[in-house]
Amino acid sequence: MNDLHLPACGLFSKWGFHDGGVVWEWIGDAEDSGLVEPNQLDVDTHTVLIQLVTEHLLPLLPGPFTTCHIDTIHNPIRVATWRGEQWDDYAENAPPEVADITVTVPGRLVLRALVEHLDGPVPDEVMRALLGLPDVRHLLSRSICSED
Repeated sequence: MNDLHLPACGLFSKWGFHDGGVVWEWIGDAEDSGLVEPNQLDVDTHTVLIQLVTEHLLPLLPGPFTTCHIDTIHNPIRVATWRGEQWDDYAENAPPEVADITVTVPGRLVLRALVEHLDGPVPDEVMRALLGLPDVRHLLSRSICSED
């Protein structure tokens, strides 16, 4: 299961975190690797991104700063003020003191956050991955009994 990398510089741009699509891309990779079936994770990926950034990245930033959540097709969580000054999210670069800050969120925690925001039941293979159980779907397609 792939990890998710969240660079602090993503907070400082309208187009940060792959223009807000980093969780959606993670789901695509999970589908490509067979972790989940295509279109099984029906979830607002921006809500999940906000949760992951808030829980894992914000605690690493040197303060003071504030963030804002924006209902947009772009990056939904951004720095609003940095060191007491309004931050322009169209700026070319993030402040140099955050340039090297990146958090790696383990895939299991990304999956957990996705499940917290799922509409409907949790797919079996997702539950197995959360519990650390092996994927047995390939075994189910084989016949247990063979006819002679």
